[in-house]
Amino acid sequence: MKTPSTINQTDKAAPESGFGADALTEGFLRRSMRMTAALIGLGSIYCLVYVGQWQALAFLSAGVWGLVNILFLKAIVEAALKTGKIDKITVYGLLLVKFPVLYYSGYGLLSFEYFDVKYLMAGFSLFFAVVVLKAMGRALMKIDSHPTGVERESFLN
Repeated sequence: MKTPSTINQTDKAAPESGFGADALTEGFLRRSMRMTAALIGLGSIYCLVYVGQWQALAFLSAGVWGLVNILFLKAIVEAALKTGKIDKITVYGLLLVKFPVLYYSGYGLLSFEYFDVKYLMAGFSLFFAVVVLKAMGRALMKIDSHPTGVERESFLN
């Protein structure tokens, strides 16, 4: 049985129609995280030049916090759902770091008086916006309904 980290691009079954199995693979997640990181950088530079330094720092910190949160979620899911013997110390350790430490730091970002909540929320939710837009684009272009064995090129690989 394969774990989420061992699924590769040629190992996916392509359905005849609709939203396919390729949409939520590790490659999709990795590309979404790279796109989010690029947008965080561009958005922070835009905010720094046109809005203000505190707004740029709020957007940057919240965006990085969101990416770290997704990395922890990915690690927890992979550690908890792997085949064979599950290392409970790793799972509990990740949970122990994620929930109190990461969420307390998120609360700290929200309670910092110089950070505008609008820019924090934009940074926190940027990853989810990227995933939704990428999935909608894949569905509209019917990328996941290609014949089995057809390789696609991407500049993000």
